[in-house]
Amino acid sequence: MERDCLIGFGAASLLKDRLLDNSDKTVIYVCSQCGYVGYFDRKKNKYWCPIHEDKSVLYPVTVSYAFKLLLQELMSMGISPRLILGDKVPIGGGDGNE
Repeated sequence: MERDCLIGFGAASLLKDRLLDNSDKTVIYVCSQCGYVGYFDRKKNKYWCPIHEDKSVLYPVTVSYAFKLLLQELMSMGISPRLILGDKVPIGGGDGNE
């Protein structure tokens, strides 16, 4: 209810600050081709898509840790959530041709 009141008064930046930045902000890496969450492979020292392997470009996405846990719980139940990316800035800040 408090969140809805703040939204009604146009305080979106306050909500982002209190519910994400000062709370449980984390970064996940999402494949641009399939939308699946990637992971870091320590043997190869790079981020890796479980579907496209080394042929994909992964983008960092800032989300709350609770959302990351929700995605992992859905994956453990056999549901494969995909994320649709809007503005894409690849890892390293290049133009995506790496």
